[in-house]
Amino acid sequence: MAHEIKNPLTPIKLSAQRIEHYIKNNSLDKKNIFSKCTEAIVRQVNNIEGLVSEFSNFARMPSGKFKNIQLNKIIEPQINSQKSVHKKAKFNFRTTNENISVNCDYQQLSRVFLNLMKNSFESIKKKEKIISIFATHKDNNIVIDIEDNGEGFPNEREKLFEPYVTNKFNGTGLGLSICKKIIEDHGGEISLLDSNLLGGALVRIELPKK
Repeated sequence: MAHEIKNPLTPIKLSAQRIEHYIKNNSLDKKNIFSKCTEAIVRQVNNIEGLVSEFSNFARMPSGKFKNIQLNKIIEPQINSQKSVHKKAKFNFRTTNENISVNCDYQQLSRVFLNLMKNSFESIKKKEKIISIFATHKDNNIVIDIEDNGEGFPNEREKLFEPYVTNKFNGTGLGLSICKKIIEDHGGEISLLDSNLLGGALVRIELPKK
């Protein structure tokens, strides 16, 4: 945690020192320099704020309030929220049975799906962005596949579940750790695979029916 916070502190310190230098030399007319420095400070403070918020969520995960909920009532609101932000992206949700339900904490499981959809969108560099969610029954489990046409996962993908490990430029490295903890608290499993359908990443979640 300390290492992750130190990273943005360096540009904050350098920007502040640069401002101090121009003040001491009475170069107050260099508005462009001041603007760039203050923007850098605000941006890095926002990064620290995001990191601390994610860490707080990870460290203080509340106990789940479990009840039986239809899966589509959890997933569809998250899809709609992403559609409102990313209007040009294509979100496809299919299920073999509209009455698939799961015993879960609504808020926690909603957070998992929202996080995974956001990850998918951010991984797609193509103009056409496609995210597909498919849910079905398999033996005594409910299986949900979330796949995209993005860059896919690296070979050492299991490390992405470790806290502070990320392949995103501004990622905190806590999102997948939180998802894994929530799914395991629900008695399930989460796997990082390759999508044969879309050619990108596939995240598979398996949850017990009851």
